[in-house]
Amino acid sequence: MIVKQGQVVCTGLDDRGRYQYQIYLHLQNVGKSNLTVITKTSDVLGIFYEVPEITLSNSESTVDGGLLVPSAEELGLVTLYPTDVASVHDTFTSSDRLQDKAVINYLAREIYSGRFGNWVGSAKSAPIQVVNSVKSCIE
Repeated sequence: MIVKQGQVVCTGLDDRGRYQYQIYLHLQNVGKSNLTVITKTSDVLGIFYEVPEITLSNSESTVDGGLLVPSAEELGLVTLYPTDVASVHDTFTSSDRLQDKAVINYLAREIYSGRFGNWVGSAKSAPIQVVNSVKSCIE
C-alpha cells in the first residue's frame, strides 16, 4: 500500500482561533492480492517535526466495558484489487499553523479482533505542499 496522492488544505480558523485543515489522500494497492482498507478514519494526530506529520488512523471504543463495534459501512471498508485506489479524507485542527509542507501518514491497525479483515500497516506520503486557501491561513 502506498499513498499515491495527498493534499493538505487550510480552510480557515474555527471559533477558538485554531487552524482548520482538510486532509485528502489516495491509497493504492501495489501488491498482488486484494486488500481491504478502512476509508473513514476516527483519529487524526499532528506531530510538529521539522516537516509536520499528520496521521490518520482508527481506534476502538468501549461502552461499560464492552467493545463498541461499528458497521462495515461506518468504517468505509473498500476492497482494493491490485492497482486500485481508494480515497480517504478527514479534518485536522491545530493551534499552530502548518508552514509550507506536511507529511500524511495512514496508519491501519488491527482493530475489533481482526473481524473486518482490514489491511494492517502504514503508508506515508512524501512531503506535500500545504495549500492556504484563505487569507486567515497565511497571516
